[in-house]
Amino acid sequence: VAVAMAGAWFYLKMVVPVYETNARILVKDEKKGTEDSKTLESLDLISPKKIIDNEIEVIQSKTLLNEVVKNLHLYAPVSEERRFNSSSAYASSPVIVVADSTNKQHVAKVYFSTDSNHVKIGKNSYPINEWVNTPFGRLNFKPNKYHADLEPDKKLYFSLIDPKKVVSSLSGRVKVAAANKLSSIINISFTDENPTRGEDIVNELIKVYNKSIVDDKNTLAANTSKFIEERLAQVGDDLIKIEHKQQAYKANKGAVDVDTQGKLFLENVSSNDQKVSEINTKLSVLNQVENSVKARNIAGGIVPSMAGVDDPSLTQMVKNLYDLEIQAESLRKTTGENNPLAVSYTDQINKIRPQILENVRNQRQGLEASKRNLSATNSSYSSVLNELPETQRQGNNQKTLIAEQFRKLRTTLNYLGIGAKQKRILITSAISGEGKSFVAANLAISLALTGKKVALLDFDLNNPSLASKLNVDSDHVGITEFLQGTASPDKIIRQTEIDENLSFISTGKLPKNPSELIMNGKAEDLLNYLDGLFDYIVIDIAPVGPVSDAYVVSPFCDATLYIVRHGYTPKVFIERIDENNRLNKLTNAAIVFNGVSTRGIGSKYGYGYGYGYGYGYTYEDKKSKKFLNSSN
Repeated sequence: VAVAMAGAWFYLKMVVPVYETNARILVKDEKKGTEDSKTLESLDLISPKKIIDNEIEVIQSKTLLNEVVKNLHLYAPVSEERRFNSSSAYASSPVIVVADSTNKQHVAKVYFSTDSNHVKIGKNSYPINEWVNTPFGRLNFKPNKYHADLEPDKKLYFSLIDPKKVVSSLSGRVKVAAANKLSSIINISFTDENPTRGEDIVNELIKVYNKSIVDDKNTLAANTSKFIEERLAQVGDDLIKIEHKQQAYKANKGAVDVDTQGKLFLENVSSNDQKVSEINTKLSVLNQVENSVKARNIAGGIVPSMAGVDDPSLTQMVKNLYDLEIQAESLRKTTGENNPLAVSYTDQINKIRPQILENVRNQRQGLEASKRNLSATNSSYSSVLNELPETQRQGNNQKTLIAEQFRKLRTTLNYLGIGAKQKRILITSAISGEGKSFVAANLAISLALTGKKVALLDFDLNNPSLASKLNVDSDHVGITEFLQGTASPDKIIRQTEIDENLSFISTGKLPKNPSELIMNGKAEDLLNYLDGLFDYIVIDIAPVGPVSDAYVVSPFCDATLYIVRHGYTPKVFIERIDENNRLNKLTNAAIVFNGVSTRGIGSKYGYGYGYGYGYGYTYEDKKSKKFLNSSN
């Protein structure tokens, strides 16, 4: 009995207990329930069971285990030496040991002791939580979050082990398996002599696994974004080329406001051009799909865009190929080329590729035939258009586009509260040359064409330009004389020849002290008088950069249009817009972005065009023609 008791005691002292840690992971199938996933399952390409098998391989892969070893610093375990054996001090050591990534030294035992701020190894003392050079390489002794007081006279030592050996040790103790054949839950179990370390290893493994999923998604998103940007750039270049061809055609042969037959032919040509453009887009997509499949680069995470391709079978095959490539690539990274699942995926990929290429060739032949027919039809239409009067086929289209932009600006005034009671619109800019007078004149004309009575005032007493734009006498009495008290308001209002509803008040004689004159209080009296005669009052005033006239008149107005010219307005004045708005210097201010270069294909409505700085404004109907040249 005594011998048996002694043997039992010795066994308990010598044998280190082993603890098991368990965890469960739910693998979500993001494709579940979609038509694509049902098709894939019917083809037995990516079944739920195979997805679970793949994830099991990934979780227990050495790639993820190596990350766990590095993150938890398991290559430098700290142990407590006992009388008969040693045990892990993972949770009891005051410090953990972190080795520099370049440290290749391997050491069996390095005894150390600690106080509150230092680690002592032999005769050397090293500060805690700092990188230090030691005989065993560059190390950092960091405080252990699990630290508990050790029993007196306990010896601690650390080891430096090759991370690959630690990974191999973990690999033999990690067990990963599906909960059952039909379940999407994965069980993870791990055995270790230290229960705290075992729990940390399992949690870190799950954390690293989740991070790998997020990284894969981010890579896919980045590659997809790159593809979209490249595709948009290509489409943008194509649109610019088409636009240049369209402009050249309209300049030489284009027709606007022709007879009914000519309009019909133009509509047919436009419709066919649209169809040809769609065919070119489809051909471009097919070429991209073909090049991607031949280059075998779908696994890089870029899904070829199928926009415009109407064949669902081709779309499905490309989707299948992409999914197979992703799965195969994932397995190759984690388990190697010879994994049976990876080999199976490769075989299926090799079967799908020729089918996709054959489908692409067939579709390309059909599209090219349709394109030839449309081009031939357009040629016949063009011959008819060439016979239309040449005088009716010159540059009116661009002017119509600009007119449409001012119609939009006119409509937008409603959002600024301009209406029956709020009718005063002040127009200014930062500096001269941004097109404020151009916008003021054409906006006033656009408002007058609606049948409303409009007064256009040239309040720029420093550098007036509206009189020359409207082709009227600039020496007529105007705002200067009214402010000086030498002319009554009814004497300064003039009817224009542009439209019976548009009246004009010029600057008059240029004063020597324009800013002081505007501040004398009579400007508001003039606007009050005009309120009773007109539905809209449009005021062109000097830029706010050189003078403060706009700030003086703005409080008497209902809205302010601040003109900014693309590629011309200095950035410092753009920044001041926010300051003006914050200090409420300009009443109900809104920005008009002028001089935008042409982008996109302008339709008959003019979308894609700016307000057209540098263009004339034309409004034409059966009774009258009104034209105003642009200027700064």
